[in-house]
Amino acid sequence: MSRLWTLLDVLRWSVSFFTEKGVPNARLDAENILAHVLRLPRLELYLRFAQPLTPDERDAIRRLVVRRANREPLQYILGEVEFLDNRLKVDSRALIPRPETEFLAQRILDECPAAQSALDVCTGGGAIAIALAGAIERVMGVDISEEALSLARENAALNNTEVEFLQGDLLVPASGLFDVIVSNPPYVTEEEFDKLAPEITMYEPRLALVAPEDGLAFYRRIVNDAPQRLAPGGRLYFEIGHEQSDAVARLATDAGWRVLEVAKDLAGFDRNIILVRD
Repeated sequence: MSRLWTLLDVLRWSVSFFTEKGVPNARLDAENILAHVLRLPRLELYLRFAQPLTPDERDAIRRLVVRRANREPLQYILGEVEFLDNRLKVDSRALIPRPETEFLAQRILDECPAAQSALDVCTGGGAIAIALAGAIERVMGVDISEEALSLARENAALNNTEVEFLQGDLLVPASGLFDVIVSNPPYVTEEEFDKLAPEITMYEPRLALVAPEDGLAFYRRIVNDAPQRLAPGGRLYFEIGHEQSDAVARLATDAGWRVLEVAKDLAGFDRNIILVRD
């Protein structure tokens, strides 16, 4: 007679397997996978520990657990994330939206309530552009990756938002003037990339991460090109690596920008630079 596996049994097995494979946040990731397969709120698992799981449920959980043990990001496995008030599809076509980027989008919404237009450069899966489109009339997202843009368009449709997504190199495809320009460009150096977690180096698109010139190449181009696309009184928002604030600020001031603020993220690292033209 085959063994009866309860929810708690499968949870314990999953946590043990993750721990053996060195997966961070083993318990939380295991709970999220079980909740996803069983279509339950995660905390409801605790009320159902004695519930037997069917062979199909166990097989489905096992497949996802093996993927996570191979260090595939949990977000790709679950297939979606929440970003401000939106639910976004995520897969290997674009970077997983980070909490720091969500913080940046919220800053723009809070600080630019009168903005009528916004340009998101290096939009990826469209997280920032879609968040801004809920409050700003005209939003454009640009990315060099057509794969990323296909995901962005799916996310815009999923959230019933209107964003014009264009394929091209940084600001080149954009037209008109914008009250806000925002960019979370590639800024990781080759040396830094090699030291990142396997969830990143093995699965997320390298094109969206690595930048030449000590990680500063795209900031340099954007600060030089953005004045032609920024409306009078507009602002340029950057997400930056936590050790790049001084270098990016120098690039910006050399190009005629004034640094309005260097903002820290919730961990206390420099993460955003807000620039204006006088």
